[in-house]
Amino acid sequence: SSLLAVSTLHPDTASSDLFETFEELGDKSEALQWRPDDLRIPRQCGATYLTPAPRKSLEVTAQFDARQQVGDQRGRAGKAVFSGAKAKVGPLREIYNTYAQRDEKGEMMRNVLAGEAEDTSLLSRLETAQLAEDFGLCPQVLRRVDVGYAFKHSDRPSYGANAPHNREDQLNFNEFVSFLVQCAILGFDHPRHKKEVPDDKAAVDAILHLLSCTSADTRKLRTRLAEMDRMAKVRNENKSDRKWEHVNRAALGGPTSAAMARVAAGIIPEHLVTHAMRFDAEPLDEPRWTAFARPAVDCGTLLPGEARRFRVVLRNRNLTGNMSVKVNVEGCPCVDASFSEGPLAPGLPRIIEITAGAQTPGEWLGSINITARSAALPVEGGAGAGGGRGLAA
Repeated sequence: SSLLAVSTLHPDTASSDLFETFEELGDKSEALQWRPDDLRIPRQCGATYLTPAPRKSLEVTAQFDARQQVGDQRGRAGKAVFSGAKAKVGPLREIYNTYAQRDEKGEMMRNVLAGEAEDTSLLSRLETAQLAEDFGLCPQVLRRVDVGYAFKHSDRPSYGANAPHNREDQLNFNEFVSFLVQCAILGFDHPRHKKEVPDDKAAVDAILHLLSCTSADTRKLRTRLAEMDRMAKVRNENKSDRKWEHVNRAALGGPTSAAMARVAAGIIPEHLVTHAMRFDAEPLDEPRWTAFARPAVDCGTLLPGEARRFRVVLRNRNLTGNMSVKVNVEGCPCVDASFSEGPLAPGLPRIIEITAGAQTPGEWLGSINITARSAALPVEGGAGAGGGRGLAA
């Protein structure tokens, strides 16, 4: 009863011998943990500098995803590894920024030095045409003249004080999204596409698929943009070889008169704009890694079939040379660990990815044994899953 009075443990966990053993092993791991005072500073000895061998060289940090739990089963947690309020750039904004800033690098630097917070980079007609060809909108879906038509009816320049931020023949970000919606209408509002693309939302999705904007995660998109930038010179040199693609696309005919009338009316359905920007407005769902209070992975209570991700981060604090690291998981069948063994350079991290979960109720205790050179630093832990059972993992 005294234990329950000072903790938030599940009653089954509080009375568990395995959990008591887990906490004892966690205390031992904490005692073996690297400390900043273990760092040995080179000292001058005559004309040379000698670096004493460190007492401990391997720093081990166990981490959990703060979206799924708040710490160990006693509510203890260390520092957050990454801030949970990171600035996010969505996929459409990533494409817009990449192309709009291509010819304004000098102007951008001047704006930064002048302290202007507002982004004045706009997407020109030429940059829009280049974007359409790079991603295959032209000639795969539209002719060049159709891209220009969509640009013309998406450009709504501002006047007065806002004129520098939305000039004529250039698109700001909102106009760029409208341009993509206009391209979807021109390209897919046609009887030959009705089977694959039955409505306007499906047409917008088809355009986003061509642009690699199918999720809020922009890593693959950034890789594709970097590849396009590297191959720009070769692509321009081979532009004449692709002229027949444009000729064949022109032979298929252009958009229907009804689609062109919709675009010329200049009325962009708000629900299509919202649909196109849904990934830019969606917060990126990434793990918010936070350190446990000590180098021990406590999974808490997992229901059968539920899985959670954890990490153990190793860092070589020996300033004098590499470390050879080996990892072995023992006594925990419900834990899957992946790790790349090999030399670990000074100061660099190595991550052990852990997935814990089980299909049957139970309680498990195991260890992840980390061997660096001739020393072993275990990160003790167990994992379990069960309805109502307190599980240490």
